[in-house]
Amino acid sequence: MLRPHSACPTACALALLVHVAAAQVPAQWNEPKSGVTADAGGWGKITDVQGVRVSSLAHWMQEVDTDHPNPAAQHTLMRSESLYLSYTNDLALPAGAKIGHFGAFDFNFASDIAICLGIYGEPPLAVSNGLYVGADLVLLEGWPVLAPPAPPGTTYRRFLDVRITDASLCLVRVDVAHPALPGVDVPALVTALPPYVGAGAQEKLVVHAGVVPPAQTEPIVDIAHGQSRLALNEANVPMFAVRLAGDPARDHAIYVGAQVVAQEGGASPVAGRAWADLSNAWFDLGDGGDWAVCGRLDGASADGELIARNGHKLVQSGDAVPSLAAPFALLEVGRGGVHIDEQGRVLWMGRWNDPDTGRDEGLFLDHELIVQEGVSEAFGVAIGALDHGADSIDLSPDGVYVAFKGVLPGVNGWTVFRRGPAAVLEVLGGCQPSGAALTSPTLFPKSGEVFNATLDGAQAAGAFGFLAYTHGALSSGPCGVAVPGLGELWIDPATLLLLQALGPWSGAPLVHPQPLPLAIELVGAQLWMQGAFVDVQGLAPNEPLRLSNALRLQLGWTN
Repeated sequence: MLRPHSACPTACALALLVHVAAAQVPAQWNEPKSGVTADAGGWGKITDVQGVRVSSLAHWMQEVDTDHPNPAAQHTLMRSESLYLSYTNDLALPAGAKIGHFGAFDFNFASDIAICLGIYGEPPLAVSNGLYVGADLVLLEGWPVLAPPAPPGTTYRRFLDVRITDASLCLVRVDVAHPALPGVDVPALVTALPPYVGAGAQEKLVVHAGVVPPAQTEPIVDIAHGQSRLALNEANVPMFAVRLAGDPARDHAIYVGAQVVAQEGGASPVAGRAWADLSNAWFDLGDGGDWAVCGRLDGASADGELIARNGHKLVQSGDAVPSLAAPFALLEVGRGGVHIDEQGRVLWMGRWNDPDTGRDEGLFLDHELIVQEGVSEAFGVAIGALDHGADSIDLSPDGVYVAFKGVLPGVNGWTVFRRGPAAVLEVLGGCQPSGAALTSPTLFPKSGEVFNATLDGAQAAGAFGFLAYTHGALSSGPCGVAVPGLGELWIDPATLLLLQALGPWSGAPLVHPQPLPLAIELVGAQLWMQGAFVDVQGLAPNEPLRLSNALRLQLGWTN
């Protein structure tokens, strides 16, 4: 039925496995994508990296300094490897404007970039900043705020932060000039939707200082801004933080839409502990409606940092370090911000009490340690210290791509890598079991590790066991293809990768350790395995062949 590749030994078959897997899944990588000495799209060599975003298409945005011979043009914004904008670039509007500095930026699935720009002109302009999407001017300092209920005479002053959806709706943290408050900057959140024609963007005032928001008795004094301190999902729901007038013990609150999800002095997910300090809280909102908040609790400081997801504890300082066998405890959680994907998985950075401070920090996706300093590698070299400042990490909306700032020899810059799908082992039990059982203690099969399988339950002592690996299956349902008298066939013989002989069965399970190649192309690849016992000596004349159940493997990545 199944024939081994007799001319191709195990190493050759596994090389084929890598080739087939690479053809099955998109291009994947975990090597550094920028850093000092890298080319800045023809604008000089990168000397420093200051900010990054990564999309579900594996595109990324980064703000860098370069060694361009013109000092005024040494600061650039890159989209993947290409130069996108640089200081001194000309802008179409307003007439005579040039880029003076970059403010906050964001980009969507189509890589449309929303950015707050400082601008200047020669001769000098009457305005100094505006909001742009790509090269299109959206809102400009001095333009009237058309969003109701802003009173006539309200104008834009500063554009401090922005988020953009795939439909190009922008959520903008602005300061406005109110006619009743001369000389005072009034914080506000505004949404703007195309078309971007003059002052004609469709605008909506989400919230602003001076109003009493839902569930409060005091008015808003300020609205937070910065990476991991403002969010907008694809359902056009905003997440934001406000500072209220009144009692400083409860004056910071975080909202998802009109709902308070965390407030100082209010109950936290940890019994008996209240939120104590949300003034610098990180938070994010996913496209599936899930949210995450990282803040400080009252009480003991050793376990006072908490990341909550949808109102429940995800992780807390003092907890055992997830995914780490050594008995260490977390000292800090949420360094560098928190990010949540459309499935509700949270990216966060933690530090723990390992005496070896060269390996005591890491990036986690929920409770999976995906990058550990001093241990995880890129280009075969261990990644050094992880940056944990603002803008130091990012997660694509689909949760597949992670960006972080790390150190490699001679390179202190961003590393972007493909996390890939989770490692999965599924037992396909079948509807007509034959008595042969294929099992595995390896619950999370990963590229670069050994996959262990055991085959048991032959029709007679002395029957030879075999294992077949394929990259296709005959059935996607609960049952395989029934083969009368033999059991069920799950694997597709036409996609055979490897047939391995295990030897004769003597009443004890036959054990098969199979090293899997370490190759990023294998991440996300699916393999099917099925065992068979062949009675070559006629010991069970009525059953020359017995099929086992099958296993489906989805390979993860070895950190």
